[in-house]
Amino acid sequence: MVHSLSLQATHLVVFANIKLASIISGVSSKDVPLGFGKYLGNKGAVSVSMSIGKTRLSLITCHLHSGQDIVEKRNEDLNEILNHLLPSAGKSKKSQIAPEEKPFDCVILMGDLNYRINGDKSAIFEAMN
Repeated sequence: MVHSLSLQATHLVVFANIKLASIISGVSSKDVPLGFGKYLGNKGAVSVSMSIGKTRLSLITCHLHSGQDIVEKRNEDLNEILNHLLPSAGKSKKSQIAPEEKPFDCVILMGDLNYRINGDKSAIFEAMN
């Protein structure tokens, strides 16, 4: 196991083959609680980042707010998560990026995003056929 992190019911456990152990470095983790008052972890994200050789990798799992009509809230959640966990993503010049904020070569985002199809149920089922 490389690392694990939990934020209430959101868990992320990273495993790697033992043959990679000697080239894995810089393992770190962060969490972003977005529940009630942005203090509770029933909504939010956890991430584990590392270098594998010269490749920087960030794994993020999240649980966004649910509900048919709150797409904007989910989008806000996702923006806050990405801004917190990927601080160098919006910067254009390498000189502005601190060494510990080196951009990631690969970011994998997963989890319960809670996005829904908005439409008539029968029309959606018909389109699926």
